[in-house]
Amino acid sequence: MSAAPAPSSSRSPRVLAVIALGGVAGSLARWGVDLAFGARNPGQWPWATLAVNVIGSLLIGILGAGLPRDSGPWWPRPLLITGVLGGFTTFSAYAVETGLLIDEGAPVVAAGYLVITVVAGLLAVVSGRTIARRSGQVTT
Repeated sequence: MSAAPAPSSSRSPRVLAVIALGGVAGSLARWGVDLAFGARNPGQWPWATLAVNVIGSLLIGILGAGLPRDSGPWWPRPLLITGVLGGFTTFSAYAVETGLLIDEGAPVVAAGYLVITVVAGLLAVVSGRTIARRSGQVTT
């Protein structure tokens, strides 16, 4: 069974539609995590944003290494990586929350959050790629 041909352009309506669909799902999942963690009190660690960024990085590592680029169906990468995980993870909330921590008089917490988010995200991507490799699912 051969794979469906990829759309001729990354801006084709089909590609944009799967990214948009994934973005809706990822954004709603992100909102659900925020609700589950509850409101952040001033000066406290933004656990919900850290969680979505690290979990999203892990999944991007797994899917980025495991989903085929040139074979198989064309839609899983844009749907899952760009759409779902792009909507789920959030650099903007990370930046805003770091600024809020500084404004709230918690510069040490802000600095820790700044560093730990980047380090944990990078480690999660590497871990995800390792998981994909060990499961025999690496395509890249």
